[in-house]
Amino acid sequence: MQDSRPTYQSGEEIRVGDRVDYAGGPGRVVFVIATGSFSPEYPEEQWSHLDAGFMVETRAYGLILLDEADEDLMLVERGRP
Repeated sequence: MQDSRPTYQSGEEIRVGDRVDYAGGPGRVVFVIATGSFSPEYPEEQWSHLDAGFMVETRAYGLILLDEADEDLMLVERGRP
């Protein structure tokens, strides 16, 4: 059985609270559906209609829902949810 937890291209697991660089600008992972992890500002009840993926909150682009990490997403540092 394949692990459905999303990872960065580096292989590290994507986690709520991670500080990231997305397309050259700062961002933060606010929920990861596969792990059932949601930040307090983005509760599961508001996003339960989604089946997969994770959400990145960015200054430049707002909220971005991704199915998997690509070359635009890089972990900067682990953060708290």
